[in-house]
Amino acid sequence: MKNQASDAIIGWAYDGYPLYGDKNPDGSNIPQGALDVCNGQTDEKFGYRYQTSVTPPYIIQCLVGEVDTSKLPRVAPLSGDTQGIRADLRPPPEGVKNLTHSVAEDGGRTMRYSYRGEDYFTTYTPSVDGDNCYDFKQKTISNGGKVQTGTFCRGSQSAASQPSTTRVNTNPAINGEHNLKLEAWADNWFAAYVGEQLLIEDSVSITTERSFNAESISFSADYPIQLNLIIKDFKQNDTGLEYIGAKNQQMGDGGFIMQLTDTDTNNVVAVSNKSWKCEVLHKAPLNKLCEDESNPVAGQGYCTFMSKEAPDNWLQSDFDDTNWPHATEHNFGDVGPKDGYDEINWDKNAQFVWGDDLETDNTLICRATIEQPQHSDVGSDK
Repeated sequence: MKNQASDAIIGWAYDGYPLYGDKNPDGSNIPQGALDVCNGQTDEKFGYRYQTSVTPPYIIQCLVGEVDTSKLPRVAPLSGDTQGIRADLRPPPEGVKNLTHSVAEDGGRTMRYSYRGEDYFTTYTPSVDGDNCYDFKQKTISNGGKVQTGTFCRGSQSAASQPSTTRVNTNPAINGEHNLKLEAWADNWFAAYVGEQLLIEDSVSITTERSFNAESISFSADYPIQLNLIIKDFKQNDTGLEYIGAKNQQMGDGGFIMQLTDTDTNNVVAVSNKSWKCEVLHKAPLNKLCEDESNPVAGQGYCTFMSKEAPDNWLQSDFDDTNWPHATEHNFGDVGPKDGYDEINWDKNAQFVWGDDLETDNTLICRATIEQPQHSDVGSDK
């Protein structure tokens, strides 16, 4: 600021009272306990003034004067936070240390601080999901120090996040005595088979960047059900990267979650978890330094890759997947599910699955055999 003296008014509250800095306008220190609950005090010129402070609440906590709501700018709240990530971000009463705020070239903002010897942060960047949408990543005191991610928007959500409807199976080769519903969310794409018969393919093409959506389909089948899946993360080419040549060039990250409900009993009879057998068909880049290459070329330098075809008979019930590794379960924070995930009331046992590495494992095939349940093995708790 050009005027950095203590009598500089650094802002105006919506009730018309001014905001000053950490000291009185005459430069004197503010005695401890002089500021009221709104972080302000009486003022000879204006009748009242707000102050900033080096201890909580740091700035205006509430308004003491009258506000003309017809002139008050309205900012739409962030929507889509069904996990409560942004619900309670209050600072501790005793305050924090080393509080800093930085702005990156891409428009992202990061606030960092420490508390009781532990470092915390909140960062957000404008999201490509739509206007007024932001990608959040944070580790906060009120969230127990967990690293959490999410994309939230002001106003209406993008079209991709609107609720989807349950499709009905149209493959006559898939039929049976029991009525079921498969629900899944994928980053970015999946196809599900009952045996060798295609049941459902993601309605959003794998060539679509940042496609996150839920799918649901009803069908009938007989137990045991051989469920086979192809799951893919978007990549521009065999480097495994996306946004190649742009400032945000990066490795993508995948994630898949599914549940199968017997609608005759309303019991969840299968969920995605580490019992699945999954084989990685495409892995790239094999060296993550490829992400920082100015001109990444598949197969050269750091940008080598592994690619192989699926076995010819992997869809068959008698295929031997003994040598396939089990799926790896990943937590909510690492996957960061976005549009569509909250449309489904997930069973508590359903887990996000992928290969060992969410970033470099790009294409997988998975198998699970679902036996007829004798009771609610998985559980119907949602």
